[in-house]
Order: sequence, then C-alpha cells, then structure tokens
Amino acid sequence: MSLHDSLAVVLGLVFAAGGVLKLVGRGPAAELGSRLGLSPALLHFIGVCELGGGVGLLVGAAGWTALGALAAAGLTLLTLSGVVAHLRAREPVSAMLPAVVLGAGSAYLLAGFLGG
Repeated sequence: MSLHDSLAVVLGLVFAAGGVLKLVGRGPAAELGSRLGLSPALLHFIGVCELGGGVGLLVGAAGWTALGALAAAGLTLLTLSGVVAHLRAREPVSAMLPAVVLGAGSAYLLAGFLGG
C-alpha cells in the first residue's frame, strides 16, 4: 500500500468519524456548531458531506480513483469553507488548525488521484 493510499484510508476514517459525530449532534461537534453559529440542519449537512467524502476516500484508496478524486475535491472545498467560518467567527488560528491540516491532506490526495 502506497503512502497516498495509506493517507486516503486515514483521512477517510477521520472524515467519516467526524461526519457521524456531526450527524449525532453530540460532543465537540455540537459545541463547534454552536460556537460558529451553524444551524443544526447545516451541521447535519456537513456531517453527511464528511461521511460521504470519507467513504469516497476509502473507495478511492481501494482502486476507484475517480470517486476518490471527487471525494478529495469535495472535502478540500468543505475544509476551506470551515476555515472561512472560523475566520468569520474571529477564532484563533489554533481553532482552525484541524480544518487547515485536513484540507491540506485532502488537496494532496486530490493531486495524487488526478496524477495516478
């Protein structure tokens, strides 16, 4: 398994788990939504996108690179939107660091899926 595929599996699991937490609406995900002023419906939508994107990365790592590329592109845009939401809420850089790191990882995966 290549480094790219390993990263796709790790990020796929991270995004899928984060999506489930947002769908359930408990714990840090609920607090984050409240802090950023997100409606419960929007938080659920983000959870669905993260869960679907995470599954897409896993499928991409298994060989279906077209779906992996679409998932990586969507997750890159989603995390970029998350950074913007943190900036609008005037949160410290440390609060947006997970979105930045996950977005950079998703962008790296996108480049790999498109190049491979």
